Amino acid sequence: MNMAKEKSFTRKQIEKRIKNKIALWVTGTLGFTGGAILLVALCVLLIIMAFVPIFGAISADEQQKAEASQTVVGANLPQEVLRYKEDVLAEMKTQGLKEFHIDILLAIMAQESGGRVTDVFQASESLGKPPNSIGTSESIKQGVKYYGELVKAVGMTDKFDLDKTKLILQSYNFGSGFIDYAKRMNDGKYSKQLAKNFSNTQASNMGWSSYGDVNYVDNVMKYLNSGNSSIDELTGNFKKPNTSSYNNPYLSGQCTWYVAGRRAEIGAKVPNNLGDAWMWVNNAKSQGIKVNNTPKAGTAVVWQRNQFGSDSYYGHVGFVEEVKSNGDIIVSEMNVKGLNVLSYRTIPASQANSLSYIY
Repeated sequence: MNMAKEKSFTRKQIEKRIKNKIALWVTGTLGFTGGAILLVALCVLLIIMAFVPIFGAISADEQQKAEASQTVVGANLPQEVLRYKEDVLAEMKTQGLKEFHIDILLAIMAQESGGRVTDVFQASESLGKPPNSIGTSESIKQGVKYYGELVKAVGMTDKFDLDKTKLILQSYNFGSGFIDYAKRMNDGKYSKQLAKNFSNTQASNMGWSSYGDVNYVDNVMKYLNSGNSSIDELTGNFKKPNTSSYNNPYLSGQCTWYVAGRRAEIGAKVPNNLGDAWMWVNNAKSQGIKVNNTPKAGTAVVWQRNQFGSDSYYGHVGFVEEVKSNGDIIVSEMNVKGLNVLSYRTIPASQANSLSYIY
């Protein structure tokens, strides 16, 4: 994303809001105090506008942070794991891993230890040491390093490449030899059967009763939102979104702007004053709009702050395109893959039933 353009956009939005608020303030004041106050108000306006570039820069940084955290793949992560997020991010930076890997690494940690022992990545054995014999800092360093080696071996550059993610996860459990095995036997792609075959072969070669965890990918994936459904796969009755027609007061390109536009597109407008995503539930209720925890196609689905990995300040909102027979939902949304980027996800029923829906 071009940060210069982003800051310019944010600055214009804030500048517009300040001008509107000052104009309203000045207009309201004139009714009581006359022209003298107008001069004071204009002076205040000039002072505020002088600082708009600073405000704009701050807002752009906050927006960038929100976008990064809203690349939502992490879900149901224990607090014992989340407390190590900053430490893992620091080690990722040291080892040159892009930030989108954080959710996958935390999901691995959740499966390996749940964050409840000092060797959080269960990495001591990869160093030739007895199990749980290293401290947390060393475990994070080794765990992230090994994961990074697998990323390079697989050639993962796209954060939404589910096939490569699964190959990396199983290799974290089996060892990097599984990558070579996948290349020889299945064109470099992961499958559950491939994992079983590799496990059986390794166990036989070593004279063991079993080798590794053939369910490792499934076990880790329960901590991730991995749906990457395409609009072409939807069987609902809604037409494809036409975002060029959206016109509402929410910030353009954000999740709230998209959902407000999408709802208007299907003839079910939401009010223009619901605020940030996390505020939508209470503000909708206060205006007599039906809200509950039952997903339905066409509703707005709301994530509260930090809920299933949503942004800690803004929360998140999406549009329910379809409800599957198994309770999973397919949502369309913006500002998950980037500002003004429309994307789709499948949310598992286990999470969908805990979210709020605005009818």
